[in-house]
Amino acid sequence: MDIKAQKLGLIAKLLKVENEAVILKVKALLDFAEEAEKAGELSPMSLETFYQKLSASEEAIEKGEIISQENLRRKVESWKER
Repeated sequence: MDIKAQKLGLIAKLLKVENEAVILKVKALLDFAEEAEKAGELSPMSLETFYQKLSASEEAIEKGEIISQENLRRKVESWKER
């Protein structure tokens, strides 16, 4: 399926959505992707860079340098309270 067909399929699905929260989440995702693309954060990377990042992530996990999703949510919420 080419990109044009994917876009049309997505539009068709969005037209059927009645839940405003879903629409707002889709909009937020698109806004985030647009900003990230402008900042160059979504540019393709080489396989070498990908494997380097993957190795670094696996090492961090082995060292316990991780945070649970729930703890991350709490941390973000505490930032909002400031």
